[in-house]
Amino acid sequence: MNPFDTCCKYFGGKMTVIDEIKSKINKIRWERWSAKQNVKRKKTYCYWDDWNNWNDWSDCSVVSGPYIDFYIENYRNGQSNCQGGSGGWVTPGGPCIYNAVMRFARAGESSGFYAQLSQCYWREKSGCPEHCYMEQYGWDKPIYIAHVSNNSIPFGHAICAEYLGGNVMDFDNWKFFQYDNLDIQPDDSQMPCGTDEENTTVRIKTITSIGSCGGSVGGDPVVTFEIDENCNVTCVYP
Repeated sequence: MNPFDTCCKYFGGKMTVIDEIKSKINKIRWERWSAKQNVKRKKTYCYWDDWNNWNDWSDCSVVSGPYIDFYIENYRNGQSNCQGGSGGWVTPGGPCIYNAVMRFARAGESSGFYAQLSQCYWREKSGCPEHCYMEQYGWDKPIYIAHVSNNSIPFGHAICAEYLGGNVMDFDNWKFFQYDNLDIQPDDSQMPCGTDEENTTVRIKTITSIGSCGGSVGGDPVVTFEIDENCNVTCVYP
């Protein structure tokens, strides 16, 4: 079984990672919406034309720069060379791998996957605009895939790992990101510390193959870290 098939699960009586991320994002969206409505109400007494733009407001996120910093719900296939998607939108059961591939496509050294990924499209959620995986690429950052797991929780998740230079066996020389968090650290919801039964492992691999639009990722091992119950990090491979 592909270890990433169990991604994004966090049991043991706690919210799943996805539920926790969605709850936080929905809270932020509500706060932004509420603030915007307050601004609109303050303007109406002197700006009557503002009522005509009431329906123009949208809470869809805008991507700027190499990093996508929000959770993406849907993807679909389509025409090559980013000429547009077709068919219905899919909400994947294991969204963390797809989200990681979308981020790699945009920010990583992904040109070798252009023919494949330029036929893939994403949208943040229903009602938001469509984006091609490769609509803006060429940042060529050294981005890898990382699998975070702990069977005693149990927990399994896929995130991106950007190599910052220096010794690959130094945890501080890696930047981890996924969804709305551009700097995942041990003890975050996406990288829990170990338990008294088992350490959490963080396995970083190169990306050598991608199934479909991100259903699976193949790669070669680069380095593996373990995080103990006190959040201490140790390199265990190579």
